[in-house]
Amino acid sequence: MNRVDEASLIVLSDIASKKELGWLQNAFSSLFAIRTQTDGSKSLLRRVLDTLLQCSYIFVPFVALAFCIGKHEGWTNVTSMYYALATASTVGYGDIAPTTPRMRLLSLLFIPLAVLNMGEILGRIAGYFIRKETERAEREFMHRTMTLDDLEAMDTNKNGESDLGLY
Repeated sequence: MNRVDEASLIVLSDIASKKELGWLQNAFSSLFAIRTQTDGSKSLLRRVLDTLLQCSYIFVPFVALAFCIGKHEGWTNVTSMYYALATASTVGYGDIAPTTPRMRLLSLLFIPLAVLNMGEILGRIAGYFIRKETERAEREFMHRTMTLDDLEAMDTNKNGESDLGLY
């Protein structure tokens, strides 16, 4: 290593050790860490990867069909994935499309599968955020202080008593 590289490493290690950047490291690790966090929660990237694995029964045929269409059309792998993502997101720019009759017929199967795949994955990711928000709201509700107004609101039969059935 030359002197410039050594000096760069020293500067980078000094920056990384400063407490001012601790929040950045924590935010990055909680969003993108692959491993499970110390509190048992999973990072966003880990949840997305888990979702892709759970959806592999439709994700694998989706990718395989994209590469099959691309191979027969003479596309690169990147172009095939571009076609797959543009189709799955229902954008469909039209700049890449199958030209042979056989691949056009195969794309009739591919298009609904692509949209189904994208909907399933996005639905599962949205479900995660909805569950997380619901759990937070439930925790907040269950740990709030009970007031006299709450007890009166629970007394739906207006007999002046509240029991577990009314709660």
